[in-house]
Amino acid sequence: EYYFDVLPLNWGAVDIHLVNDDQTEEFISTDYGIQGSHWIYDWGDQYDWSEKATSITEDGCMYSSIRMDNGLFYSSTSLDGLLTRKIWYDGDDTFNWNVKETYFHVTGQVRGRYIEFDDGVVNVEYYDDGNLTEIIQTDYDDARNWETIDTFYATNGLKSERTTTYDNGIVRVEQWDENGDRSTRTEVDTLDVRAWDSRTTSYFDTGVVALSETTLDSGDEIIFAYQTDGDRDLRIQVNGDDSHTWAYRVTEYDGQNPTSTTYQSLDDVPEAYLSYLVLDTVLG
Repeated sequence: EYYFDVLPLNWGAVDIHLVNDDQTEEFISTDYGIQGSHWIYDWGDQYDWSEKATSITEDGCMYSSIRMDNGLFYSSTSLDGLLTRKIWYDGDDTFNWNVKETYFHVTGQVRGRYIEFDDGVVNVEYYDDGNLTEIIQTDYDDARNWETIDTFYATNGLKSERTTTYDNGIVRVEQWDENGDRSTRTEVDTLDVRAWDSRTTSYFDTGVVALSETTLDSGDEIIFAYQTDGDRDLRIQVNGDDSHTWAYRVTEYDGQNPTSTTYQSLDDVPEAYLSYLVLDTVLG
């Protein structure tokens, strides 16, 4: 069935009404042969969508949308034939998110993405030349045990750094090398909920802990060094608050009988341990 209506105030405008064999119904509006809008409905439930719509403005901007049978609603925006934005809405709570928005450069590459999850967590993604560079996650409804997670990515797509701020005030910064292997992890107790102020862990490229350094609330600093197989090698404690009768205490782990030696000043410490104390000074 075809229905044509020439509008009296605009002799170039034509409305077309189509009822198709597959039980879909279409409404098309044109202006001097240029389509202005197009609506199509799936009344017979022949497809996995119920409604499609497209409209084109005078400046060349096209808006398209699809309402799916599972409650998803999709819309996109294009300018001069180039996709600039697309949005998904989960109307019937089919998935674990409410909204997904993706933005595009004129080159067609993704430049940003926004995802709002059902539990109130929001992800904001940033891209450069189509490559993911950063994801910022924010917990707006206190559904997780953290407030924000900020992750950076290298050009090869692997994580390079991540900062997590937890609800209890602990801030954790993790770093990875170019191969994706974790290299360091630093935690800072900003709200004094732990017995330490900060602690830093370094890793071998195998993932095994190589070195850990902890600054206690008392001011003491404790350094553990490990062998490549994960066995503890030595422990160094620095007297940070003058509460001990020594300035440094070194414990060596050799078999079942660890031995400890104390020193009154840095000058007394054997050269083999000085590199750990120089690292301790830098980290502290």
